[in-house]
Amino acid sequence: MVTAELLKKFDFKAMGVGYLFFVGTNQAFDYVLYPYVIYQRGPLWGGIVMMLLSAASCLVSVLIYDLVKKDWLGIEAIKEIREEIKNIGKYERKKIRKMLAWFLRKGRWAEFLFLSLKFDPFVTTVYLRNGVKKFNGFKKEEWRIFIGSVFVSNAYWTALSFSGVEIFLKIFDQIQ
Repeated sequence: MVTAELLKKFDFKAMGVGYLFFVGTNQAFDYVLYPYVIYQRGPLWGGIVMMLLSAASCLVSVLIYDLVKKDWLGIEAIKEIREEIKNIGKYERKKIRKMLAWFLRKGRWAEFLFLSLKFDPFVTTVYLRNGVKKFNGFKKEEWRIFIGSVFVSNAYWTALSFSGVEIFLKIFDQIQ
């Protein structure tokens, strides 16, 4: 399982700085820019604009991530821990560990959907690409994951932003 030896391999300073930068830029993108563009352009054209911006920013993030070859978000660390958990034998006594190992071996679609909705195409693609600490760009499978995640995550954020804008406008109209 997760041991002190495994944890020593990780650069927690780089992960902390990377995480703060990532969260800051994502919050601005998701909660400021996205609703503004949806409000200005509507769900169809605003959604298309934001999908293109999302794809471009995530692609640049992957290029920087692979160029720097530094796990500045902890994605590779989590993948390494995931591989450890997947290798838990069938003689493991604790059922929760066995269930987690089974889910991680079988749940690639569930992981894709969860990561696409919770994070973005950058995180989804880097997490789901084969291998740990392989900063080697995209192959055919990674492009499929990336493009699929762009559509899933942006459909979700477009619907969420449109709903939020509409609710806000209705409440604002009620106040006036």
